[in-house]
Amino acid sequence: MQSSRQQAVASEACVLTTIFTVSSAEDIISLTFSTKEDEAPADANEREIKDKAPILNGFLIDANNTANQAKRPYPANADMHFDADDSIVELAWSSASNNVVKHRLYLSTDSLTTAQADAFSACLLSIKEADDTTHLLSNVHNLDTYYWRVDEETQDGVVTQGEVWRFRPRHLAFPSAEGYGRFANGGRGGQVVYVTNLNDDGDGSVQRVVRLSVCSHCFLAIPSAQNTRQRL
Repeated sequence: MQSSRQQAVASEACVLTTIFTVSSAEDIISLTFSTKEDEAPADANEREIKDKAPILNGFLIDANNTANQAKRPYPANADMHFDADDSIVELAWSSASNNVVKHRLYLSTDSLTTAQADAFSACLLSIKEADDTTHLLSNVHNLDTYYWRVDEETQDGVVTQGEVWRFRPRHLAFPSAEGYGRFANGGRGGQVVYVTNLNDDGDGSVQRVVRLSVCSHCFLAIPSAQNTRQRL
């Protein structure tokens, strides 16, 4: 087993990467986590917390070493209300280490396409030099979600695939919208369906509209309403 490597991700947490080789199905690997006594703080209250067992928030097998991946994306990952009112976004990230010589930037509006992209894919947007960790993206649309990835290439030619990040430009739910939900997506971009009759089934009926998974906006195009014989 090779030595473990820790990468701090917060003041109270870290990512621990351990590399080991299993030669047969009968091999058993045991990982033990504990708090070092010499790291216990002097403050009594903090010492009580330190003395407790570590909390394992996740365990990932056969994954890329996070220490070798690009990090700190901008826009932040999962920012679904990013300010791109001028249809321009400057993507930015931090290099994994000083050993990185190339950044391969992939971007598309489909998560699977971005995740599976390689050097020959159409969504390879750019190959950047080591000191260039930004890219200006123009003509972004507020109805699209953008998925992007940065792979890091080191001096010895090793390429580490990055995580797939995503963001979406913000857009007012309606003109003059205010408050916390002013950028809510709602049914924007969906299909508009009209209810044209009071039948219990068939085209133009309420029942048919309810069953449409893609329906986002429903308009009643009938002068009055009455009870239907079926549950909606």
